[in-house]
Amino acid sequence: MGTVYIASMISSRAKNHKYVGKWALPPHNNIIKLNVTSFQAKNNKNRLDFSPMTEVEGKYKGYYCFENYWQGGKQLEKFNTKTNKWEELDLDDTKKWWMKQDKPRRKFPSKFDIRVKYANYGNGPLNYIDSRKQVYIPEYYELISSKVNKWKETLESGKDIVIYDFDGPKNIDGEPLCLPLTLDLLKEKVSMKCQGWTNINGPGDFNLKHNHPRSDLSGVFWIKTPKDSGSIVFHSSELFNRFQELDCYQDDFCYNSNCYMTHNFVPHEGRILIFPASLEHHVEENKSNEDRISYSFNLVLKHGK
Repeated sequence: MGTVYIASMISSRAKNHKYVGKWALPPHNNIIKLNVTSFQAKNNKNRLDFSPMTEVEGKYKGYYCFENYWQGGKQLEKFNTKTNKWEELDLDDTKKWWMKQDKPRRKFPSKFDIRVKYANYGNGPLNYIDSRKQVYIPEYYELISSKVNKWKETLESGKDIVIYDFDGPKNIDGEPLCLPLTLDLLKEKVSMKCQGWTNINGPGDFNLKHNHPRSDLSGVFWIKTPKDSGSIVFHSSELFNRFQELDCYQDDFCYNSNCYMTHNFVPHEGRILIFPASLEHHVEENKSNEDRISYSFNLVLKHGK
C-alpha cells in the first residue's frame, strides 16, 4: 500500500494570467502529484472531481453545486448601525436565494456587514466544527466517493500520492509543508476552527467596540498601516488591574494605558497580535489618506471528540 501525503501550495496569478507560486517539496521524485485546487484549467478532471464548486448533475438537494448547498445552510446576521446590534436574516429567504443560483458562489450578497451565527441543515443549529463533522465531511465524501476510486486503486498498487491544496500544512513562517496523512493529522485539522477575514478600512473608517463570541482566541495581522491610520483599543479594567498587580506589563503598555481601563496598541506592518476573544476592543478612525489593511481571525481551541 502506498502512502498519502498532504501538502500546501502558495499561488498567485501572474500578469500573463498563468498561475505561479511556491509548492511544498514532495518526499521523493517518483510520487504522483494531485492538485485539487482551482489554480489550474477549468476543465481539468482533478479540479472538477474534487471541487465543491462543480455543477452537480440534477442538482444537489435543489442547489447548483455542493458549495451553494453548504453556504445556504448558514444562519446569517447583519449589523444594524442604528441600533448597534446584530440581527438575524431570515434563513428561509437566504436558502431560497442560494437555490436560485445557476452558478457556484461562496458569499451571500449584502450591503450590510454580515457574519455567520450558526448553521442549520434541517436538524437544528450547529456550530462551525459540528456542521463540518456532521454535514460537510460525510455528505461531500458520499458525493465524490465514486470519483476517487481511481486514486484508491493507485495506492493499492504501491504508489505514493501527494495532494496539494491551499489549506495544506504550513510552518510558523507560512512556508508550505508536505506531511504524511495520518488519522491524528485529520482529527487535528477537522477539529480546529480558524475563521478569518480581510479588513480594508479607508480614510474615516473605524470599528465599534465589540468582542468575538464563540471563540477562544482572536488575532489580527497588519498588512498596511499608514501613519495615523488608527490604533486598536482594548477595554478591561479588571483584567488590566490584575496584570498590574503581577507586575507583568511591559513599559510601553503602561505608558499607553489610561489608568489600566483601556490600552491602545499601535499597529505595525508585518506584526501579528493575538488576544482573548472575549476582550472587548474597538479600532480608532483612520485619519490618514490611505487604506489600512489587516487580516483578522478567530480560533476555537477546545472541542469534543
